[in-house]
Amino acid sequence: MAQEHYTVVIKWNEERAHYVATATEYPDYPAEGKTRQEALQNLESIMEIVLQALQRLANLPSPEQGEEKPNVIIVPPGPDEF
Repeated sequence: MAQEHYTVVIKWNEERAHYVATATEYPDYPAEGKTRQEALQNLESIMEIVLQALQRLANLPSPEQGEEKPNVIIVPPGPDEF
């Protein structure tokens, strides 16, 4: 399986005083962090779980097509998914 690239938006949430990272293809699964990097790392962890669950259900939305962009997260599949 090829690596998948998802576009990620990271925004500052003033009310919660945290950065919030969201993969545009999966807006219902945001992640927070005190820094942009922490929010991105937390999103990677969340997306691994979400993608594993969706693969089991065979209901994976397709990633955006095109070249890799600066705001892209790469979530490789785990070794037990094959």
